Amino acid sequence: MTKRILFCVALAALAVSTVGLAQQKKNVDEVRLGRVKISRIGQQVVRPAIAAPVIPWHINYQGYLTDDAGNPLNDTLSMTFSIYTASAGGTELWNEAQNIGMEDGLFNVVLGSLTPIPPDVFQTGESRWLELVVEAQILLPRTEITSVGYAYRAFKADTADYALDAPSDSDWTVTGNVLYPVGQYGLAMRGNVLRGDSTHTHANFGVECTTGTAGQNDRYCTVGGGHGNMAGEYATVCGGEYNTARGTYASVGGGYNNTADGFASTVSGGTRNFAGDYGTVGGGEADTVLGAYSFAAGSGVKIAAGADYTFAFGRDFTTSTPNAVIFYHSPGPVRVGIGNTAPTHLLDVGGAYCDGGAWVNGSSREHKEQIAELSLEEALEAIGELKPVTFNYKSDRDERCVGFIAEDVPELVATKDRKGLSPMDIAAVLTRVVQYQQEEFESLKKELAALRK
Repeated sequence: MTKRILFCVALAALAVSTVGLAQQKKNVDEVRLGRVKISRIGQQVVRPAIAAPVIPWHINYQGYLTDDAGNPLNDTLSMTFSIYTASAGGTELWNEAQNIGMEDGLFNVVLGSLTPIPPDVFQTGESRWLELVVEAQILLPRTEITSVGYAYRAFKADTADYALDAPSDSDWTVTGNVLYPVGQYGLAMRGNVLRGDSTHTHANFGVECTTGTAGQNDRYCTVGGGHGNMAGEYATVCGGEYNTARGTYASVGGGYNNTADGFASTVSGGTRNFAGDYGTVGGGEADTVLGAYSFAAGSGVKIAAGADYTFAFGRDFTTSTPNAVIFYHSPGPVRVGIGNTAPTHLLDVGGAYCDGGAWVNGSSREHKEQIAELSLEEALEAIGELKPVTFNYKSDRDERCVGFIAEDVPELVATKDRKGLSPMDIAAVLTRVVQYQQEEFESLKKELAALRK
């Protein structure tokens, strides 16, 4: 019986071609050549299970074979596949021969597995045609290799070939690992405003922020981030919201609604703070510094104009005093501790303290060791060597004082560096001497009373 082969072929996929293959095709093409019949039906994309580092140029080809009685074949047949530039004639671009086994008429072959399909077969984007030879019989007409639906997206990649050879526009240069702009450019996020004649020196990375002044030649203005911030010439706002660094070389670190208005002024953060020329606000709320080279922090602290070189900290007060260090808290006292983490007095230095009146030296037994009674001989010797004098301090020439010279007092009451004196040391010596004199006085009183009898 004459053998008839029914050959159903599905052209599947070109794995990762810029053209791609196999747009879904439902129509059936039937061609008879001698005693061979071939039907080509629907196509699908077949992707590799694991993406390879080098893209394979393969086509997955499927088919179904029967004899002339319609019985599916279980056999191995010689097949040759070729790709041409035209549906008839043309130039052969590739071919490959394989012995294909089938089961129940079904077979599958990966074209290009023996002879890889060159990338330039599809490089021009022109139509390509697949010719099939089964057992030395050419099956005509040839089948056009069509694109996969998703491969249309790869159409945009065609311009990558031109980009590879695109000439440089000299906007940027690379030196080592650093990318440099050739000219001067201003940098800004969307919605920001770069004002003035030197916007190319601005950097504005906030949201709805402004650098520079319209019509002015403001240069090197920087807003690092935040919202609604504004920086003037040579000024910087790092972030926050609605902050302004208006003065030249001024800076605002962050916070809300702060203003560094003066030359070289600084507001570190906080809210509603203001700094004038050379002034600094460390933070807090509603603090104002108008004195040059002055510093304020806290809440509602104000240093008036002219109060230069003043440090003020606390709450709700104003100072007009220059060259001062002020700690003040209007609702209650401020306690300053030096060498003391829990001060209990206005000024607490170790064991000594002051609450606004006399200075109190720390004298608790807990601070002392090697305690011994002062002998009368030592006290009398020290009293004899003390030389009271009158003098005035160089810082106040109008006031005369009475006291001692630290370098001239006896060793018993001298300090280590002989630059100061402790009143308690001299008081202790005087106390010992007075006690002795009182004892002598009592003794003499008794002798006098006995004589009078």
